[in-house]
Amino acid sequence: MPEDDDKALEVFIPMCLDWTNQELETIDVKSTLDRVMSIHERLEVLNKAMCFMRQELERRMIDWINANGDIVVGTVRYYVGKKKTTKAKDNSTVLDMLYTALAGDESMVCKCMSANPWKHGTIRGILDDDKLFDMLFETTEQMDLKTGKPKRGLQRVDSKYL
Repeated sequence: MPEDDDKALEVFIPMCLDWTNQELETIDVKSTLDRVMSIHERLEVLNKAMCFMRQELERRMIDWINANGDIVVGTVRYYVGKKKTTKAKDNSTVLDMLYTALAGDESMVCKCMSANPWKHGTIRGILDDDKLFDMLFETTEQMDLKTGKPKRGLQRVDSKYL
């Protein structure tokens, strides 16, 4: 993006956000549906624009990190790493194994759950058996459709939580 465009965005985006916020503050139960929906649609457009810019910034940060090395700001480190997901192969088998490993302690079993519903890192520590863990869970790397290689993405770690 040309430098003049960057400067224009530095002025335009805050103005647009300020204007939208001022309009938003005028919305109440007496506002017309058209007025409410007009601001809603404007926020949807702004949100899509922000998502696009966030993705573009991430792509550029990945390029920068690949060329210059990790970015460290205070306790936060940005680095490029593989994006992976881990999920249970069979929830029923995981539950059976956890009940056995935890002697039927339902409270402890529940502490192993997340939206997945399983906290695979917690379960790995409880089972303490890589073969058993690998039987219950699979970890897959997201693949880049263009290159066929593992997808790389911006990773964030805060050392104060390590």
